[in-house]
Amino acid sequence: MGEFEVCEARVGEEIRRYGDTEIQRYGDTLNEALAKALAKALAKALAKALEEAL
Repeated sequence: MGEFEVCEARVGEEIRRYGDTEIQRYGDTLNEALAKALAKALAKALAKALEEAL
């Protein structure tokens, strides 16, 4: 499992454990932040690979 999946699994465990709406909101926010960070990292890697290929 990658870092994103591990973090997502941990947040999911916390949400299931407590079932609180505040934790649900926190989990949603964290997942969005992780998704944005992953997208940014992938975009940088793709841009670098394209630059090197050309």
